[in-house]
Parts: sequence; C-alpha cells; structure tokens
Amino acid sequence: MLRKLDNFAAELKFINEKFGPVIAKLGGQFTRLYTKDTEEHCKLTKFLKEKSMEYFVITPMWERPIIVVIRDIPWETRPHQIKKFLEDVDKFKIDKIVQLTKLRTKRHYSK
Repeated sequence: MLRKLDNFAAELKFINEKFGPVIAKLGGQFTRLYTKDTEEHCKLTKFLKEKSMEYFVITPMWERPIIVVIRDIPWETRPHQIKKFLEDVDKFKIDKIVQLTKLRTKRHYSK
C-alpha cells in the first residue's frame, strides 16, 4: 500500500514507467498496488524500498499462518501430545496449541 501524497499521480506514473504495470486501487489515504504474481510482489516491495517511497506491506496470504480447529478429541489428550503428533507425523510447524475449557468450571469441553 502506497501512501497517497500531493504528488500521487506523478508517483504512480513513475512506478508504471520504471517498474512496470501495476493495478492501483484507491482506498482512503492509501493506494493499493496489485501485481500479477508473488515474484512481482517481492520485486515491487524491493523497488519501493530502493526509491524511498512511503509504503507498507500487508502480509500476503501465502505467508500468513493457518488457524485450525480440531474437534471431538478426548479431553484426556494433552496439547503437547497433539503438537508432537502433528510435528512428527504430518511435518507441520506449530506455533501454538490451546485446549478450550469451560469458563466457570475450568473443565475441558466434552459432548
């Protein structure tokens, strides 16, 4: 996202001439810049950094963590056991595992 300044049109024209065609969509005080693929995205970020343009990057979908909920696991199963299983068998990188409990009784959820 590129900050919309007074010379916004000149900056956008400069980007399209020097970097290549990008799709620009206005949104508030920022302009969203879209590229064709992930490689172009990385090149555009590098280009904006080299030219000292005021911008920020929203983390792309392919870099965001995936949040998964696993249901109907016996309440005796501990989070460290689930983590070990997922890392060993499925080769997932686990950031955090949370076991849900009932608020008042502090017991694990069960059907």
